[in-house]
Amino acid sequence: MSLFAGVGITLALFFGLLLLTKRDACTADRWLSAWFFTLFFHAAYLLAAVEQTPLPVFVAAICHPLFLLYGPIILSYVMQVSAKQPISLWHFVPYGFFVVSLFVVGQFGDKLGVAISFEGLNIVNHDGSVGWLFLLLNASMGLYLLYPLLAIKQLKRHKKQIESHYSDLTQVELHWTLVWIGFSLLGVVIAITVSLLPDNVLEQQTLQWIVFGLIDLQMLYAGIKGLQQTQIFVAPAVVERTPELEPKLQQQPEPAQPTKPKSPPPKPVVDLSEDIAFLTGFMQSSKPYLENSLVSEQLANQLKWPTAQLTQVINQGLNQSFFEFINRYRIEDAKAALVDPKYQNCTILAVAYDAGFNSKTSFNNAFKKYQGITPSAFKKNHVR
Repeated sequence: MSLFAGVGITLALFFGLLLLTKRDACTADRWLSAWFFTLFFHAAYLLAAVEQTPLPVFVAAICHPLFLLYGPIILSYVMQVSAKQPISLWHFVPYGFFVVSLFVVGQFGDKLGVAISFEGLNIVNHDGSVGWLFLLLNASMGLYLLYPLLAIKQLKRHKKQIESHYSDLTQVELHWTLVWIGFSLLGVVIAITVSLLPDNVLEQQTLQWIVFGLIDLQMLYAGIKGLQQTQIFVAPAVVERTPELEPKLQQQPEPAQPTKPKSPPPKPVVDLSEDIAFLTGFMQSSKPYLENSLVSEQLANQLKWPTAQLTQVINQGLNQSFFEFINRYRIEDAKAALVDPKYQNCTILAVAYDAGFNSKTSFNNAFKKYQGITPSAFKKNHVR
């Protein structure tokens, strides 16, 4: 067990320092670094507690409830990396409450009549019974289940947002954070299950191997993915009316004697046909979609439009997301190449790259989504 714990402690310190000193480190990286440092201190404390190493009361009071920080830190990271928004400090109040309570009761419990002591991973009263703070602390573990739900909700909003601004989602979709959250949930489930199991079901050493082994895998995965994660462009909110579109707003005439005077006036009708024609003509002539890292801001600059105007034309005028709009052009370009005799010696991957895709997987997924079959099947059906 000490081997797993030693590996985990080393990994936590290693990745925490790497993220903290990462080139172009942002606030999200610092939050992930804080998660690793929290794991570092928590794992070191758990190892000392399992080995029955005597610890000062203030150290036990600080380290024992550290698991209450994992949820808020994960949510903070997700909010920062996806929307650059902080969370309220109130999320950290439960941890502060237990630190103060454990220190006061542990240090001055004799005078208060509620003396407790830290014995391994348990908090017990001096009469040997399980302490009420220990029960309350375990019950508060349920709060942890709230944070994955909040993080997943934010990731859904993030997916919708990036599809409005990115043509390739490989580096910005944050699927790895769902795996990270799953690891964390699994850890909570195991911890709760272990606390409910009779002592004779599994050997204590086996349980410790499982817990520390899971923590090590989680740290290794989150550390590698966190270091690879690039900063995500967070676009400003899109406004429906822009100065450039203002002359195109055609106000519907109000009736002389409205039948419903309290009803709101009708929304202005925006004629986007000219912008749509200009945009489609530009796409066909300049083929900006061949740039595999194209984002909406770059295309708007090429069009000499505000980003909000481009988003409005694509979303409202064409009823598509930016991601869908660009990848439809890429698919059409790839289809032409797949049936062109000049490209018959090219691999599917080469066709994908030439059309603007970053990987064969993303190309296959997009092609099957829009055409209903794989690129290989399409080529086989159309080439004789």
